[in-house]
Amino acid sequence: MGIPLIQGRDFTPEESRSGAEPALLVSETLARLYLGPEPVGRRIRIGAEDADAPWYEVVGVVGDTYVGSRSGGIGLDPAPTPQIYISWGIAPYTSGTLLVASDGDPLALGEDVRALLRTLGPTVPLYDASRLDTVIDDTTWAFGLFGTVFTVFGVLALVLSAVGLYGVTAFSVGQRRREMSVRMALGARAERIVLMVFGEVGRRICVGIALGTFVSLFLGRGIRAVLFGVEPLDVSVYAVVLGMVAGVGLIAALLPALRASRVDPAESLRAE
Repeated sequence: MGIPLIQGRDFTPEESRSGAEPALLVSETLARLYLGPEPVGRRIRIGAEDADAPWYEVVGVVGDTYVGSRSGGIGLDPAPTPQIYISWGIAPYTSGTLLVASDGDPLALGEDVRALLRTLGPTVPLYDASRLDTVIDDTTWAFGLFGTVFTVFGVLALVLSAVGLYGVTAFSVGQRRREMSVRMALGARAERIVLMVFGEVGRRICVGIALGTFVSLFLGRGIRAVLFGVEPLDVSVYAVVLGMVAGVGLIAALLPALRASRVDPAESLRAE
């Protein structure tokens, strides 16, 4: 599973057999909260209400894992929970999940795993064998769906904003056609007209970005339940999105700006 061993040792093969010496692994958070700076060698009894419950020796400390969160969801205030790992030899529970690392096709190891399992627990059947990536996909497909839906809507919103900005800019340039003709007749250069149009578009983009950022700061908290390892207020994400919106807006304004710079003052004033 890639969980690192921080202190002590891992379980031995003998501790995976029935009747093994009582030993435990604990997570880093549990060790920090309850066992002090030297957790290895200390003992824990599971079930304090049972006076006959055995004591288990802590033989190792492993890294934290995330199982749910304080608020019950994956992304709502995620925090590592204190955990205890018990070897199968001292707690032969009636059902569980066996994970096997393989260099080849893991499903081809089914018979070998069954044979090994029979030596550890002859009465325990092995069923529903599948690849780990398949299991992960089956249990997290909803988050992938949310991500796809958000991406599609985000792209559509970006396209609509670009089309809308282009339409507003083209209409504004058309309304100011006479003004631009007069400016060019009085000696304004084409570059000046282009900069003027881009300046107007830039102001609209800045207002839109300011309002959008303000709203997203509140709406971003609503999607925390489907995030893990990603902050809803990630500065780099905001920088990329805002840069993309600004770039698309300026590109959408390019064609109206070029049209404005190519206005023939004489023809335009004659038409007016």
